Amino acid sequence: MADKFLDKVYDLGGNDPRDIYAKWSGTYDSEVSSHGYATPARCAKALSQFVPDLIEDVLDYGCGTGLSGEALRAEGFVNLHGFDISKEMLALADDKSIYSTLTCFDPEDGPPISKGQFQTIAAIGVIGVGAAPLSTFDLLMDLLPPEGLLVFSFNDHALADPTFEKKVNDYTEAGQARLLFKEYGDHLPGAGLKSNVYVLKKNVMFRTRFAPSPTGPLHLGHAYSALLGHDMAQAHRGQFSLRIEDTDSLRSRQNWEDLIYEDLAWLGISWESPILRQSERGDAYKEALFKLNKLGLLYPCACSRADIENAASAPQEGVSAFGPDGRIYPGTCRNRQMTDAQSSDAIRLNMAKAAARLDAGLGYI
Repeated sequence: MADKFLDKVYDLGGNDPRDIYAKWSGTYDSEVSSHGYATPARCAKALSQFVPDLIEDVLDYGCGTGLSGEALRAEGFVNLHGFDISKEMLALADDKSIYSTLTCFDPEDGPPISKGQFQTIAAIGVIGVGAAPLSTFDLLMDLLPPEGLLVFSFNDHALADPTFEKKVNDYTEAGQARLLFKEYGDHLPGAGLKSNVYVLKKNVMFRTRFAPSPTGPLHLGHAYSALLGHDMAQAHRGQFSLRIEDTDSLRSRQNWEDLIYEDLAWLGISWESPILRQSERGDAYKEALFKLNKLGLLYPCACSRADIENAASAPQEGVSAFGPDGRIYPGTCRNRQMTDAQSSDAIRLNMAKAAARLDAGLGYI
């Protein structure tokens, strides 16, 4: 008769979890399936409600033998990347051919993942008693980019310890994340266990920035703007950033930049490091444009300022040519595709589509 590990895993007694998972790997699927393991399908279904593009990369953290990956694939997710601490479990996951990549890592070193690498992370049946420690939750939230999604579960053993649920509440109450989904239901019904399934969306940190040009001395208006941004960031436990607008290479001077730092320090203002410089941000802008284009939010525009002025001077009946900030772009090129773009075209953001994404809580990127 095959060994049973389900009860043993909840009382490791300080032993390395890799040892028990190595022994359990061969019978893991059959044992948990015999109890009707329901949490993977519940997590995958919950997550699919909030991911607009199921072809995006998903990190399946603690994927084990791939039962979570099978549930995600069944729900329509196609680009799955599995990470686990057990090479024996990963070997079985590899046999299922559902992951684009599989990575084994040492829990002491942590996973070889950079912040923001994955917009969506799944930790299905991973964090809890006999599994990954609660600190893993902080690790995964830190890896997520702003507006990123985390689907995870706490079973009854974890929920019996109030610190697990408190961790979720701490993030939501501090404004670090929004709880999009929470449902209590079957986990291993054959073993009499249930679980909470959660979907969290990481909030954008409150961030302000002051962006002076090093082409002359600061004035009172600059001081007001810098102080206002700095104080707002502090009030919201956010970040105040300094960005030097040095794209005007003919007029920018190092001595003016040095005076900016001195004046801000005299005002008692500190800022996040490193200081951003517009002249060095080309790659970041290209990456942002690539992502916006992938979402279908960009279009090329061949209109000159004179073209826009002329079109706006003869608006359609009942449509104003002016908004609160001046003339409104008449949308001459709005239906053009980026595949038709010419080198001389300007790249515009389709505000209607962007607003629709924001209204749906999806963000820009």
